Amino acid sequence: MKIEKLLLYYDAFPVDLLTDTRPEFELKNYEKRTGEKLTDQLDRDGQKEPIIINANRFDAKVRRVPSYIVVEPGGCRLSAMRQLNWKHCKAIVLTYNFMLPYLEKINFLPHQNIPLTRKELNNYFSSLASPSYQWTDQFLHN
Repeated sequence: MKIEKLLLYYDAFPVDLLTDTRPEFELKNYEKRTGEKLTDQLDRDGQKEPIIINANRFDAKVRRVPSYIVVEPGGCRLSAMRQLNWKHCKAIVLTYNFMLPYLEKINFLPHQNIPLTRKELNNYFSSLASPSYQWTDQFLHN
């Protein structure tokens, strides 16, 4: 099997399937650094860019890294979405083709996704300098 990187876009990814990636004290410090609560910003402007879900699985014997599914970058936005009781959000899942059976087995992947090519990726971000875009682009290049 040829290993391929996949980008899956979701207009409505269930927020309850995701886990926070940062400690709560970090999320609270974020609000202090920006001067505006992220909940206020999301409530006023909505979600401008998708959050990034990194769904990867390494062989612990080889890489010594356990399987994981994390929201990064976007953990602060995810916390704010939960505080606002959002049920769904825009998301891009970064994964590999060999991960799909595992993700389906744990009922992680909702069924309605749009596979993206690298050329289509910039349509979903406000700027190529966006941290979320940079994170996704780096995944494609590594």
